[in-house]
Amino acid sequence: MVDYLDRFVLGQARAKRDIAVAVYNHYLSQAYREVEGRDLGRHHILLIGPTGVGKTYLVQRLAEFLHVPVGFTSAAGLVEAGYVGNSVESVVAAVVERADGDAQRAEKGIVFIDEIDKIRRAPGIRDVSGEGVQNGLLTLLDGRISKGTQGQPHAAVDTSRLLFICTGAFVGLDDIVQRRQNHSSIGFAARSHTPVGVAGRHSRDALLHEVQPADLIEFGFIPEFVGRFASISILHELSSDDLAEIAAGYVQHSPLAIQRELAAIHGIDLQIDDDVIAAIAEQAASLGTGARGLHRLMVEAVRSVSGRWPELAAQGVTQVVIDRSAVQQRRAPRMIRTRGKGRRLQRRDVALRRHAMAGLEEPDGQLAADILADLF
Repeated sequence: MVDYLDRFVLGQARAKRDIAVAVYNHYLSQAYREVEGRDLGRHHILLIGPTGVGKTYLVQRLAEFLHVPVGFTSAAGLVEAGYVGNSVESVVAAVVERADGDAQRAEKGIVFIDEIDKIRRAPGIRDVSGEGVQNGLLTLLDGRISKGTQGQPHAAVDTSRLLFICTGAFVGLDDIVQRRQNHSSIGFAARSHTPVGVAGRHSRDALLHEVQPADLIEFGFIPEFVGRFASISILHELSSDDLAEIAAGYVQHSPLAIQRELAAIHGIDLQIDDDVIAAIAEQAASLGTGARGLHRLMVEAVRSVSGRWPELAAQGVTQVVIDRSAVQQRRAPRMIRTRGKGRRLQRRDVALRRHAMAGLEEPDGQLAADILADLF
């Protein structure tokens, strides 16, 4: 399982291992429960890490590997029962939907709740999306029968058979950990702690790896909710070197691989110089968007040609090279035309455009597929 995840997400070895262990223990426990009649408890996992480090992507690829239904939801829109918004039942409904309404198959699934830090308790005020939602999720994490809501019912699902994976950025949690450490260091057991601002990213990562349940409680979670997670795993912030490796294609479905494939569909070999990739990675790191921002920045780098692939292919262009001057000085990329029987990539864009629009017909009777195929 870890080897499979390595193909898609760079680094994060501890998180991959923790997820694999949680998944293994969960499904082994469910089998043991059915065969031996004994319950080995729950194995829910909490993933903590900044945006763009692969939390959601890891679970997406995990679902692909396991071939089980996974319901992807966000805690940001959850409210207490009786208020306008999504009740906690919606997280189970998402799994049932992915299982095509089959309750038995849904019970083999995983509930993924992103932005779980958004339901932290707000001190001193009545918050229908905070502590009340945490209390509502408790029974689902423990296990009960869920049948949806009155307005959106679904087949009965025993949530004790579901694995819950919750994730969040938990901005400010590192400060709480540092305050605790500084307080505990007073006296004979004093230790030196580097301020977060001095060591930057590495210090924040180190602090988060020291997180304790008490820190999460101070952050705004009730003790009962924190106690429902068998493990807490930290994903570290990606450095510019990490982002450069992701952008360059060291993992599958990298931003560069996607752009190269889009060009290859039109019979064009797209090449982007290493220094351009390094600059893109540095910019993504400075923006703090992690791997999520790489795709947008890569799209920007190829913008001058990405809208012209069919046109360039029709003009005989077989290779496009984007270097630093093309990006920084907005110069035209180098266009290479292969003459005679030189090596060329096979064009597939016309056939794919027809396939994409097949079956759609304009009022005048001409197929939309023909219109799209003839645009260029």
